[in-house]
Amino acid sequence: HLAPAPPPPKATPVQTRKRPAAQAAADKASAQRWVVRRHAAEAELRREGAKIGAGTRATVLFNESSFDSAMISLDRAARGNLGTELAERNCGSVEMLYFVVEAESRKVEFELPERGFKEALSLGSEVLVPAGAFYVLRNVSRTTCARLVTVVPQPHCEL
Repeated sequence: HLAPAPPPPKATPVQTRKRPAAQAAADKASAQRWVVRRHAAEAELRREGAKIGAGTRATVLFNESSFDSAMISLDRAARGNLGTELAERNCGSVEMLYFVVEAESRKVEFELPERGFKEALSLGSEVLVPAGAFYVLRNVSRTTCARLVTVVPQPHCEL
């Protein structure tokens, strides 16, 4: 038979040092960007400066030395419209990733026109955009806005 486990040690208060206000404010600002909550990202997407095209908005989530990440919002398709889209070239020397975090099933299209590739995406889909490739992300849903998170590695990063 095994002997019963000893009781856990009693918690003791953690000793803290007071820091200058400027350092505390910098730490707080830095810590706030360790986590970006949905409501904060949505508020940033609603700002006027977030508009990057007709029905398309973006906000930077993290801007780090090794990668950048952003949330992209594609409005619902209007009647008579083929869909709201983001069309651009990955001018970087490394691949980009997109993650579909909100969408109607199979109503977000990912297209690589120069390669003749087109695929319907749903919530949870992941997309790899090759370096140098022209690509299109299009929301063809008439009922649901699409949200995607992109991660763009920085090519100069050494891990």
